[in-house]
Amino acid sequence: MACLALFIIVFNMRKTQRPVYLFLLAVVLLNTLLWLDSFDRYLSSRYHITLSATLPESAFVVSHRTQALIADAQQFIKSKLAQLQGSEKHHSSVDSPKLTAKVNAASTAASPKTDITHTTPETAAAVPASVASIPVAPVAAVAPVPAAPVTVAPVAPVAPLAPVAAPAKAPSTPTAPPLSTTPTQTLSPTATVPPKSSTAPVAAASSATTSTSKETAPTSIVTPTTLPKVLFAGDSMMQGVAPLVINQLRKENPKGVFVDLSAQSTGLTVRRYFDWPTKIKEETLNRGFELVAIFLGPNDPWDIYEGAKRFAFGTPEWKDKYRDRVIEVMQFAQDKKVHVIWIGLPNMKEDRVKRGAVVQNKIFKEQASLFNFDYLSTEDFFGGLDEPFKKFMDEPGKGQVMLRADDGIHFTQAGLRLISARLYELIKKQAKPSATSP
Repeated sequence: MACLALFIIVFNMRKTQRPVYLFLLAVVLLNTLLWLDSFDRYLSSRYHITLSATLPESAFVVSHRTQALIADAQQFIKSKLAQLQGSEKHHSSVDSPKLTAKVNAASTAASPKTDITHTTPETAAAVPASVASIPVAPVAAVAPVPAAPVTVAPVAPVAPLAPVAAPAKAPSTPTAPPLSTTPTQTLSPTATVPPKSSTAPVAAASSATTSTSKETAPTSIVTPTTLPKVLFAGDSMMQGVAPLVINQLRKENPKGVFVDLSAQSTGLTVRRYFDWPTKIKEETLNRGFELVAIFLGPNDPWDIYEGAKRFAFGTPEWKDKYRDRVIEVMQFAQDKKVHVIWIGLPNMKEDRVKRGAVVQNKIFKEQASLFNFDYLSTEDFFGGLDEPFKKFMDEPGKGQVMLRADDGIHFTQAGLRLISARLYELIKKQAKPSATSP
């Protein structure tokens, strides 16, 4: 009907306006065919209106091909950029030996000056001649170098530095016998302090410190641990929690693998455009994740479609389908020995989302218990789902603190910190002793 109305409007226009409107209509129809897949995804995630439930699959063929071409182009660009970066690294590694050779040559040219300061008085006399033989061209490039002959000239008095090494051996043990036999003849006027009384406490103190350090050393040893490779999956709620947890985890393990794949407006209900069970399987197998943290649900209290069949929200069939998708994730994790931390939904402001959270949390908690996984309840610190929604909460020592956003779903920074702190502790419990630990 809409297309028929558009054609009627076009034919009732003047002949001068008709070509312009026909061109615009053709552009709109072409864009609709090219981006019908994306448009359906937006309507499904935002308003839960599925065009794919009414339109035939052939209507999405052009859109699917467009998306595939864009994905191929992006992959091609990424591969080319990776090749360019690799070639730049190769060139820099080839040029680095030349630079180090020049630096080594410069250091060897400057080394005779440092050796002259430690020569004998006979060789020190020849210093001006050797300095004079240094080429003038390089010296002219550096302003402070001409002053080198002036500083080298006083090197001759440095000859008394040779005996300086003798006092370094004075505190050794051979000096102890003369002190005990003829102290008045060997001690100088400035050495009237008895050396035994000074060295004995030092030796005792050193032995005491070494003994205490040996005793306390075993107590200071901390067994090193390795954090698991973590995948963060979820919707916009996880997008707020994951960065805080990853930042804390990287402080302990900077080289750890912590990946946030959370995507806005996603869940378990709509699998046509973002299939979380399949995504978790693929990413875990490709990257070797050992732990998956999941936080999603507010986008799920809608009807579930499987082809042309619809499962109405709230019906027993809907609950069974939703439970099957949760089990699909947990069963895969159990088979691959991957631990799961499933975060429950908090109290919600909107009635439909709140009713969905009651059903979803029950499924999350039951299945986590059956599979021996962790279930992180947010009702403990945001209020139970059977209680009225609260935007502000009492915190010890702070009074009323705003923890929830205005939409009644998301969190403030204070609320995100509460969840991230508890999730961080659960992840730390899954740390394993390092392979290098004794």
